[in-house]
Amino acid sequence: MRRPMAVFSIILGFVLIAAALAAYSSGEDLALIDLGGSGDDAESDGGEITTAPEVGSYAPDFSLESVSGEQVQLSDYHGQVILVNFWAVWCPPCRQEMPAIQQAADQYGGQLAVLMVNAGDAKADAADFLEDYGFTFLALLDSTGQVNNQYRVRGLPTTFFIDEGGVIQIMHVGLMEESDLAGYLAEMGLAQ
Repeated sequence: MRRPMAVFSIILGFVLIAAALAAYSSGEDLALIDLGGSGDDAESDGGEITTAPEVGSYAPDFSLESVSGEQVQLSDYHGQVILVNFWAVWCPPCRQEMPAIQQAADQYGGQLAVLMVNAGDAKADAADFLEDYGFTFLALLDSTGQVNNQYRVRGLPTTFFIDEGGVIQIMHVGLMEESDLAGYLAEMGLAQ
């Protein structure tokens, strides 16, 4: 029984290699070959190929409504260091790191744009939470999860540090300690 299975595995391997070589020689992008996935991550709504944002790449632009009702676009902050943080009201690590982020927003004013992207909470819940804790940073509502998907956020909190030219320099997944934040801000050219 093992021998037929081994032969089958070898033949399947050759078929996959042949398919990849055929796609490559025909000029198709190998990244487009979907081996059983849904394909949702490979293309955006417009049919263009997207990649997960990573350190060294340009930050994807987005536009979201703030809790106060204004439309905010990431590219409006070009020329400043930008901290984009993905959070939710129900997320304990998000709550834990917010005071340090608020302090950085207050301290660096016009040098640092802080955009706190809420991951799907109701507008009233997010606004009440911010008011209850006295947070005044710019909080944006991603009610459909579009920007979370665009940035491939897999866990909360997730924070991106973007330089003045729009390039992602640092990505931090999980709780960001005060010392982490201070170090990242120093790396971005903002020192106490």
